[in-house]
Amino acid sequence: MQSTGNPRFDNVPGLSARFFGPTAVLPDAAGNVYVADTHNCVIRKIGNDVNRTVTTVAGAFMAEGSTDGIGGAARFAYPMGMAWLDATHIVIADSANMAIRVLDVTTRAVTTLAVAHSFDEEDGPAASATFYWPTAVAVAPDGRVFFVASYTGRSRSSAPTRRARSPPWSPAGTGSPTARGPAHGCRIREACSGSTAHWSLPTLATSACAGSFRAPPPAARA
Repeated sequence: MQSTGNPRFDNVPGLSARFFGPTAVLPDAAGNVYVADTHNCVIRKIGNDVNRTVTTVAGAFMAEGSTDGIGGAARFAYPMGMAWLDATHIVIADSANMAIRVLDVTTRAVTTLAVAHSFDEEDGPAASATFYWPTAVAVAPDGRVFFVASYTGRSRSSAPTRRARSPPWSPAGTGSPTARGPAHGCRIREACSGSTAHWSLPTLATSACAGSFRAPPPAARA
């Protein structure tokens, strides 16, 4: 059911909790489930206890912002896709902030990995690269963070050195008809709020608004 940001729906058993437009869930090894509660602008956890207690890990209900911080001091603006960076850190596509954020689930600290400085699509170091409305993320075995820049239909990556860039095979072409192809020759439509990205070794698979499920072939990843 929909929440109106009322904290009485937090720190309660699962069946008494409320969410507002959640777009991603991410389980951990202990059986807890992290939820991108998108329209509430928070990251929440469904605990692996008898009551499946729901708590807010980071952010504040319906309080948009881009502040790094710990727990309730951090701010998001419509967080969406999530993926594990390692055993204790979650990468988050913070869509309206046009940023890629990292949540340490042990300390509840939120930091910014990369953030756009305009609405353009420019490659470069994380401090200067630009991208628009990320909605899905996936982490490669070597630590690179791939994400879908939804309004442009591009798949981008941030290297372990925190350099944001478009991979050589990056889908491109906003609103273009879907088409298979290597590198920049392939096309996807604008990705929507339900976009996904995940590794199915040895390929990165992404979804598009057209309902198709796309995966660049291994040879195109060189």
